[in-house]
Amino acid sequence: MKLIRGDDTDITVTLLQDDAPFDLSQIARIDLHAKDRSRIVIQLSTTDNSIEIVGGEIVLHFDRALTCGALWRQAAYDMQIVIGTKVQTVLSGTIELVHDITEVQLE
Repeated sequence: MKLIRGDDTDITVTLLQDDAPFDLSQIARIDLHAKDRSRIVIQLSTTDNSIEIVGGEIVLHFDRALTCGALWRQAAYDMQIVIGTKVQTVLSGTIELVHDITEVQLE
């Protein structure tokens, strides 16, 4: 996954199970954490609407404030879902943070 530092970015994820769309209707919660070498640098969750279930897809909302001024360039991440009392990791990988040159200040 690639993000540009300081940008608002939405990424849509479609989960598959046995080559068919995963049933998202039973999901109580979704969390995504990204960690550079020693610390959590990004946290998204359905509890704060930074992750949303829209139809049959999951939308990850990366607000620009999450990466604005960040110095890290790579972070490992995983995404977990909660169904009832079960927790399942459904996605993992690396976030590459491309450092921007232009820094726009919104008023």
